[in-house]
Amino acid sequence: TGNYEHAFNLPKRVTHNTYLLCVTELGVQGSVVFVGLILLSLYKLRRCRLLSDLSDNPVETRMLAFGCLLSVVIYLGAAAFTDRLYTESLWWVLALPVCLEQAVVREVAARSETPVLVIQRSIADAEDGLLALPDYGVAPGALG
Repeated sequence: TGNYEHAFNLPKRVTHNTYLLCVTELGVQGSVVFVGLILLSLYKLRRCRLLSDLSDNPVETRMLAFGCLLSVVIYLGAAAFTDRLYTESLWWVLALPVCLEQAVVREVAARSETPVLVIQRSIADAEDGLLALPDYGVAPGALG
């Protein structure tokens, strides 16, 4: 990080944005992991969208996934102009899609009495285009 304090009597500031800071401080390997975490968050949001029709409240689940997507996109856009690599809020924003997916999967599993692993495998198969997502015997919004 840059230190302007001695030269210009300015407070300590970082000279790079989040992405350049990641490359310069964590190297190529750290940058690959960082990009992988971003892609994983987006992937989890896509899975939430696939499962939203089977949840208790499909519209609410879609809106939560859309809100998480907006927060990830806006935060990553802001990271192009500021240093956010070492702030806790960046990691919370990237972790929220994982939490949302787990909540939706467990909700669908509880409603349909289907094991969580079976639902997760069928989502993966549906994403690969091998088969359509099963309905697990639950009508959307049936309990809501």
